[in-house]
Amino acid sequence: MNQTDIATPIRGFFEQHLLSQRGLSAHTVLAYRDALKLFLEFVCRRQRKTTAALMLEDLTADTVRSFMDYLERVRNNSVPTRNARLAAIHAFFNYLASIDPRHLAQAQSILAVQFKRQPHRVAQYLEREEMLKMFAGIDGRTLPGQRDDALLRLLYNTGMRVQELVDLDVNHLRFSRPCSVRIFGKGRKERSCPLWMETCAAVKGYLESRRFPRPPPRACQQ
Repeated sequence: MNQTDIATPIRGFFEQHLLSQRGLSAHTVLAYRDALKLFLEFVCRRQRKTTAALMLEDLTADTVRSFMDYLERVRNNSVPTRNARLAAIHAFFNYLASIDPRHLAQAQSILAVQFKRQPHRVAQYLEREEMLKMFAGIDGRTLPGQRDDALLRLLYNTGMRVQELVDLDVNHLRFSRPCSVRIFGKGRKERSCPLWMETCAAVKGYLESRRFPRPPPRACQQ
C-alpha cells in the first residue's frame, strides 16, 4: 500500500474488517459509512481538494477536532451523534494502524481525540397500571389491533429493541413449554428470553389470524 493512499485502506475497512472480521450489522456499517463520508467532505473543503485528491496525510488530529466542532456548531449534532461519528473515525484509524505500522503515530494522535462527556439520564419506564391502560386502549377485535397487542406484549415481556423486533423470525418463537424467543441483538449477539403465557397467546393468535405457519417446536430448541 502506498503510504499516502487513502482508497485502499478505506475499501479494506468496509469490505474486510467491518463485515468479514467484526461481523457488524448492516445498520452499523452504514452509520460508519455516513460518518466517514461527512468527515472526508469536511476535509475536502478544509484542504480545498477533491475527494479523489485526498491523501492520508490530510487526515490529522487537528482536522478531526475541527470536524467535531463543526458537527456540533454547524450541523447541530447532539453529543451522542458527535461521539458516534468519532467512534467511526477511531475504528478506521485503529484498523489503519493494524495493517500498516507506518501510520501508527498518526493513528495514535487521532485516537487521542476524546469523546465528549454527556449527562446520563435515568431510564424511564411505565408502571404496571400504565401498561394495562395501553393494552386496554387496543381494539383486539380488529387485525391491526391484534397485531399491536402482540407486538406491544413482546416488547414489554422481553425488553427487546424495536429493531430486534423488526428483525425477529417467527421460527425463533417457541410456543411449547417453556415458551421462549431467540433474539439477535447488536453485534449479532444471541440471547433467549422466556415468554409469559399471555404473550404466547397474543402472538400465536395473531400469527394464526394472519395464517402464518406455526413454527415447529424443534425450530427453537437450543
